[in-house]
Amino acid sequence: MIGGMEGTPAYNYTFAEAVRIANCSESTLRRKLKAEGRKLGATYNGRSWQIPVTTLEALGVLDTVQTPRMTPR
Repeated sequence: MIGGMEGTPAYNYTFAEAVRIANCSESTLRRKLKAEGRKLGATYNGRSWQIPVTTLEALGVLDTVQTPRMTPR
């Protein structure tokens, strides 16, 4: 599993959960997962997907969150 913040395991989404948060249709997400999901860290056991948030970001279906950098005064 891909690690999250400092030793915290990253959350894996099911396909149904991923569809709810993705910026695309169910068919687009399914197509992208079949084409590239496994090499980007998702797993499929023949019945269900386990999809890390980093995979959804890499597929371009989830906006990445970036923390603004603070500049010293």
